[in-house]
Amino acid sequence: VVDTTGAGDSFDAAFFYGLVTGLDIEEAAELGARCAGIVIGIKGPHGFWRAP
Repeated sequence: VVDTTGAGDSFDAAFFYGLVTGLDIEEAAELGARCAGIVIGIKGPHGFWRAP
């Protein structure tokens, strides 16, 4: 774990995305967990948008 900033937000967004696109609740929760797992490996809230 590098930084937990935004982990809950990313989980929620992916979870609800999964639900509205037809995933069942378990699949949506797994999608949320996978997205949150990516986010906690990046430093800061805007890690995806920084230039290398």
